[in-house]
Amino acid sequence: MAAIRQAIATNVARLAERFANEHKEAASMDEVLLTAWLHDVDDYKLVGKKQADELNNATSIMTKAGVAADLQDAVRYNIARIGYSRYLHGVRPERLAGQLVSDADMCDAIGACGIERALIYAVNHGSCRIFDPTVWPDVNIDARRYNANGGTHDGDSFINYFFEKLLKLAKIMMTDPGRDEALIRQQTMVTFLRAYFREKNVPEWSDFLEEYLTSMDE
Repeated sequence: MAAIRQAIATNVARLAERFANEHKEAASMDEVLLTAWLHDVDDYKLVGKKQADELNNATSIMTKAGVAADLQDAVRYNIARIGYSRYLHGVRPERLAGQLVSDADMCDAIGACGIERALIYAVNHGSCRIFDPTVWPDVNIDARRYNANGGTHDGDSFINYFFEKLLKLAKIMMTDPGRDEALIRQQTMVTFLRAYFREKNVPEWSDFLEEYLTSMDE
């Protein structure tokens, strides 16, 4: 899984750099790229909540690389505010560099590559359940129920994950470049789900998807 995490970091860094170049306001590219490359090295799912809060790995990497103290502070400030779990707790990036990386991180979780990423996770780390038409998504999951292993609820499945998290991300982008990219990726996921439910012959799920999408537009 180390190779997968490296690939994710690479994708996020590339997207964040692109968003920074497209954004109407200038952000420090050093801050953007350091935040992007290091945003996940202290992931609580890997190192536990205490070390995740302390950002020991990010600090160690930056110190060994000779990163200036003020830039280190900015990067740590950003990292501490990135992630869906933190969003559920009402914590969001305030600096532009952090917002750009947050959008890049969430965009990487959706679209065609996001579908691939979610499927890999479901097979390797989740319940290995792809789709159970008798288990409906918990669409109103909150911070308390968003469990520590990065899933959503005990009956989590690959398909339910779209409704419980992935389809919500486009609405919480913080920058114009992020919003533009997220809308494209959102449509990719919707197209996939429509085709999936049609081929599975589960019209009740097709109806659920359309009702869900309508509710998001209200």
